[in-house]
Amino acid sequence: MKSLFLALSVVVFACHVEAAEGVQWRSDYSKAVQEAAQTRRPLLLDFGNEACVYCRKLDATTFRDPGVIRLLNERFVAIKIDGDRDPKLVQALRIESYPTLVVAGPDGSVLSMNPGYLDAAGMTKFLQSA
Repeated sequence: MKSLFLALSVVVFACHVEAAEGVQWRSDYSKAVQEAAQTRRPLLLDFGNEACVYCRKLDATTFRDPGVIRLLNERFVAIKIDGDRDPKLVQALRIESYPTLVVAGPDGSVLSMNPGYLDAAGMTKFLQSA
């Protein structure tokens, strides 16, 4: 019984450590694209700005979910993009509102887009379908 408790404690602790670390966000678009190409993992681009209420809600809820964190860190190259600071990329991808999530292949091709907030279950479904 002690070994079962110990094993469960280790699993719970590992999940909390991963959740505490959070999503491994990149801030440099060029380097993120390069990393995606090298690792052959898709990009998740999270477009927002400082005034966006639902962007902050994504950060406070969805991007703190242990399952979402694990999925993003293991299978994607995640990058946050402030639309006010990178208007050329916003225009090129025809981003019309914040937040907008874009999944792009390692080659940069857009695979899927989602304008608006997603809860953890919706985010997981969006990421897995991309």
